[in-house]
Amino acid sequence: MGKLKEHCPLERQSRIFGVRFGLPLWASIVGDWLAGAADVLKPIAKRLRARGLQSLHLSTDDTPIQVLDTAHPMGIKRGHVWSFVSDEKIVLFEYTPNWY
Repeated sequence: MGKLKEHCPLERQSRIFGVRFGLPLWASIVGDWLAGAADVLKPIAKRLRARGLQSLHLSTDDTPIQVLDTAHPMGIKRGHVWSFVSDEKIVLFEYTPNWY
């Protein structure tokens, strides 16, 4: 929950768990848990996306973000996180590397 709600990096979150519960917990394990949850929820997310994008009224906007890119001369590039809100109150977020 800290990773998504509070934007806590997995390495820091694993240290917090270690202190709180007295057990060593590697960031890779927490990452595996997060990936497993994403895999389980993927069919639900796909269905919500399809339903939301079929909406008669759809609000959308993009937010530019900096993305690490070792091929770029400055080491970062500009990406976009798009938000979509349907008239059924379905909210979606998607990342694109450009405006297309």
